[in-house]
Amino acid sequence: MKLGFTGTRDELTSHQRGFLREVFRDSHIDEVHHGACVGADHEFHLAALAHGKRIVVHPPVKKAMVAMDCLEPKQANVTSRPEAPYLHRDRNIVYETDALLGMPKKTEEQGGGSWYTIHYAVRLCRPVVIVYPDGRIERRTPQ
Repeated sequence: MKLGFTGTRDELTSHQRGFLREVFRDSHIDEVHHGACVGADHEFHLAALAHGKRIVVHPPVKKAMVAMDCLEPKQANVTSRPEAPYLHRDRNIVYETDALLGMPKKTEEQGGGSWYTIHYAVRLCRPVVIVYPDGRIERRTPQ
Protein backbone atom coordinates (compact mmCIF):
# COMPACT_ATOMS: atom_id res chain seq x y z
CA MET A 1 0.00 0.00 0.00
CA LYS A 2 1.10 3.55 -0.74
CA LEU A 3 0.32 5.98 2.09
CA GLY A 4 0.16 9.75 1.64
CA PHE A 5 0.73 12.15 4.50
CA THR A 6 -0.25 15.73 5.26
CA GLY A 7 0.26 17.63 8.47
CA THR A 8 1.00 20.78 10.36
CA ARG A 9 4.18 22.79 9.88
CA ASP A 10 4.54 22.68 13.65
CA GLU A 11 5.76 19.66 15.56
CA LEU A 12 3.36 16.80 16.11
CA THR A 13 1.74 16.42 19.51
CA SER A 14 2.63 13.42 21.65
CA HIS A 15 -0.73 11.87 20.68
CA GLN A 16 -0.04 12.26 16.96
CA ARG A 17 3.52 11.00 17.35
CA GLY A 18 2.25 7.91 19.19
CA PHE A 19 -0.20 7.14 16.40
CA LEU A 20 2.59 7.54 13.85
CA ARG A 21 4.66 4.89 15.63
CA GLU A 22 1.71 2.49 15.35
CA VAL A 23 1.24 3.24 11.65
CA PHE A 24 4.74 2.10 10.77
CA ARG A 25 4.27 -1.21 12.53
CA ASP A 26 1.83 -2.02 9.69
CA SER A 27 3.70 -4.22 7.24
CA HIS A 28 1.17 -3.42 4.50
CA ILE A 29 2.70 0.02 3.93
CA ASP A 30 5.28 -0.31 1.17
CA GLU A 31 5.75 3.33 0.21
CA VAL A 32 4.98 6.73 1.71
CA HIS A 33 4.56 10.18 0.14
CA HIS A 34 4.83 13.56 1.86
CA GLY A 35 5.40 17.25 1.12
CA ALA A 36 8.92 17.71 2.56
CA CYS A 37 8.04 20.63 4.83
CA VAL A 38 9.27 21.36 8.34
CA GLY A 39 7.21 20.05 11.23
CA ALA A 40 4.96 17.04 10.69
CA ASP A 41 6.30 16.10 7.24
CA HIS A 42 9.82 16.01 8.64
CA GLU A 43 8.79 13.84 11.60
CA PHE A 44 6.90 11.52 9.25
CA HIS A 45 9.98 11.32 7.00
CA LEU A 46 12.28 10.38 9.88
CA ALA A 47 9.84 7.73 11.13
CA ALA A 48 9.52 6.23 7.64
CA LEU A 49 13.32 6.14 7.29
CA ALA A 50 13.67 4.43 10.65
CA HIS A 51 11.24 1.73 9.50
CA GLY A 52 12.91 1.21 6.11
CA LYS A 53 9.97 2.42 4.03
CA ARG A 54 10.32 3.68 0.46
CA ILE A 55 9.77 7.44 0.58
CA VAL A 56 8.65 9.79 -2.17
CA VAL A 57 8.94 13.48 -1.36
CA HIS A 58 6.89 16.13 -3.14
CA PRO A 59 8.73 19.39 -2.43
CA PRO A 60 7.10 22.79 -2.90
CA VAL A 61 8.55 25.47 -5.16
CA LYS A 62 8.84 27.89 -2.23
CA LYS A 63 11.81 26.82 -0.13
CA ALA A 64 11.01 28.78 3.05
CA MET A 65 9.28 25.87 4.81
CA VAL A 66 11.21 22.92 3.31
CA ALA A 67 12.98 20.50 5.65
CA MET A 68 16.11 20.24 3.55
CA ASP A 69 17.28 16.92 4.97
CA CYS A 70 14.13 15.34 3.47
CA LEU A 71 15.71 16.09 0.10
CA GLU A 72 19.11 14.66 0.97
CA PRO A 73 20.10 12.63 -2.12
CA LYS A 74 22.23 10.14 -0.17
CA GLN A 75 19.28 8.67 1.72
CA ALA A 76 18.48 5.13 0.66
CA ASN A 77 14.92 4.49 -0.48
CA VAL A 78 14.15 8.22 -0.99
CA THR A 79 12.91 9.59 -4.31
CA SER A 80 12.01 13.20 -5.00
CA ARG A 81 9.37 14.45 -7.40
CA PRO A 82 9.85 17.79 -9.21
CA GLU A 83 9.09 20.91 -7.19
CA ALA A 84 5.52 22.16 -7.56
CA PRO A 85 3.30 24.88 -6.07
CA TYR A 86 1.83 23.85 -2.71
CA LEU A 87 -1.69 22.86 -3.78
CA HIS A 88 -0.45 21.13 -6.95
CA ARG A 89 2.01 18.96 -5.01
CA ASP A 90 -0.72 18.24 -2.40
CA ARG A 91 -2.92 16.88 -5.20
CA ASN A 92 0.00 14.84 -6.52
CA ILE A 93 0.45 13.21 -3.12
CA VAL A 94 -3.20 12.12 -3.23
CA TYR A 95 -3.00 10.98 -6.90
CA GLU A 96 -0.05 8.73 -6.21
CA THR A 97 -1.30 7.02 -3.05
CA ASP A 98 -3.99 4.61 -1.92
CA ALA A 99 -4.85 6.28 1.40
CA LEU A 100 -4.07 9.48 3.30
CA LEU A 101 -3.00 10.12 6.88
CA GLY A 102 -3.67 13.68 8.04
CA MET A 103 -2.29 15.28 11.20
CA PRO A 104 -3.50 18.88 11.15
CA LYS A 105 -3.10 21.46 13.89
CA LYS A 106 -5.89 23.76 12.75
CA THR A 107 -9.56 22.90 12.91
CA GLU A 108 -11.39 22.04 9.74
CA GLU A 109 -13.15 25.41 9.87
CA GLN A 110 -9.77 27.21 9.99
CA GLY A 111 -8.71 25.41 6.82
CA GLY A 112 -5.17 25.34 5.50
CA GLY A 113 -3.13 23.09 3.24
CA SER A 114 -3.64 19.94 5.27
CA TRP A 115 -7.40 20.34 5.16
CA TYR A 116 -7.25 21.06 1.42
CA THR A 117 -5.37 17.78 0.94
CA ILE A 118 -7.77 15.85 3.19
CA HIS A 119 -10.83 17.16 1.33
CA TYR A 120 -9.20 16.40 -2.01
CA ALA A 121 -8.47 12.81 -0.95
CA VAL A 122 -12.10 12.35 0.12
CA ARG A 123 -13.27 13.69 -3.25
CA LEU A 124 -11.03 11.14 -4.98
CA CYS A 125 -12.50 8.36 -2.81
CA ARG A 126 -9.31 7.67 -0.86
CA PRO A 127 -9.68 6.43 2.70
CA VAL A 128 -8.48 9.11 5.12
CA VAL A 129 -7.44 8.88 8.76
CA ILE A 130 -7.23 12.19 10.62
CA VAL A 131 -5.39 12.35 13.93
CA TYR A 132 -6.17 15.55 15.81
CA PRO A 133 -3.71 17.19 18.24
CA ASP A 134 -5.68 15.84 21.23
CA GLY A 135 -5.38 12.27 19.90
CA ARG A 136 -8.95 12.00 18.63
CA ILE A 137 -9.06 9.86 15.48
CA GLU A 138 -11.53 10.31 12.66
CA ARG A 139 -11.86 8.04 9.65
CA ARG A 140 -13.37 9.29 6.42
CA THR A 141 -14.00 6.48 4.00
CA PRO A 142 -15.27 6.58 0.43
CA GLN A 143 -19.04 6.27 0.14
